[in-house]
Amino acid sequence: MSKEIDKIIHQRRAVFPKHYSDENISKKTILQILENANMAPTHKYTQPWLFKIFSKESRLKLGTEMVSEYKKNSQDSIKNQNLKEKKILDKCNKSKFIIAICMKRDDKGSIPEWEEIAATSMAVQKHVAFVYI
Repeated sequence: MSKEIDKIIHQRRAVFPKHYSDENISKKTILQILENANMAPTHKYTQPWLFKIFSKESRLKLGTEMVSEYKKNSQDSIKNQNLKEKKILDKCNKSKFIIAICMKRDDKGSIPEWEEIAATSMAVQKHVAFVYI
């Protein structure tokens, strides 16, 4: 393994909203990342993954919907609910893009679900790896 790839793997980390940069990311770059994810291996070439890109107003609407669902399902105290709602909206506001990762089962059901989950995971791994290179 090359030393550069080894270094990238060891330096990978989660990035939280307080560490987000103001650097612009073009939609072209996002689409290239997702195109590379499409090269992940699949059994019978089902490519079960779907990526939904939220940007601009759609990411703010997503945040509002997430808060609404959280309120419906939360058993937290009002204080904790308010903190969580703020965090959800803050993440959506600070993100340039939000990519929802979805899986669509093979219509014929010819592939076991776990294989399609694994294939979707590989697609995510490929797009994350591309971002770091």
